[in-house]
Amino acid sequence: FLPLKDYDWDNLPLYRNGIDNSIPCRYIGCENKGTELHHFAPKQFFTDADNWPMGYLCKYHHILWHKVINSVHERVQASE
Repeated sequence: FLPLKDYDWDNLPLYRNGIDNSIPCRYIGCENKGTELHHFAPKQFFTDADNWPMGYLCKYHHILWHKVINSVHERVQASE
C-alpha cells in the first residue's frame, strides 16, 4: 500500500500492459482495437527478433498467431 500523506503522486510509476486502444488490428478485415505489439519473428526462434517486422494484433489474432506457429513448430520437431 502507498501512504496517502507525503507521497509524490505526480511521479507515481504506472503499470503498462502493452495494449494500445488507438491502433486497429493488422489482420485484414479485423477492426478490433485494444491491440498488442507483436513480433512476427518469435523471440524463441530469432535472436534478432527486434530487427524483423512488428505490427499490432488484437488479443484474439495475437493468440491465434501463436497457436498456429507453435503447432507448426511441434510438427517440425516431431518429424526430426
